[in-house]
Amino acid sequence: MLEWRELLPRLRCPVLLVTSDPERGGIVTPEAAAEAKRLLPSLEVVRLTGAGHNIRREQFGAFVAAVRSFLTANYPSARQPQSASART
Repeated sequence: MLEWRELLPRLRCPVLLVTSDPERGGIVTPEAAAEAKRLLPSLEVVRLTGAGHNIRREQFGAFVAAVRSFLTANYPSARQPQSASART
């Protein structure tokens, strides 16, 4: 089975790597994130401090903001649905 170091350079689509604090239980260390960026220079790495392994639960707002920013930058034709109040 191939590991991530072999697979990452093969990717041809935008990739977002969201990392957190290893001292709080985050799995991806800053060194591993740097190696991933070296293997795939187009990789976008976002480190959310104050979170451990469960980034989405521990830093939900920051996680959503990072994902939205990534999607907006990489898929500009994708639009967010308007809220009901914005349509009236």
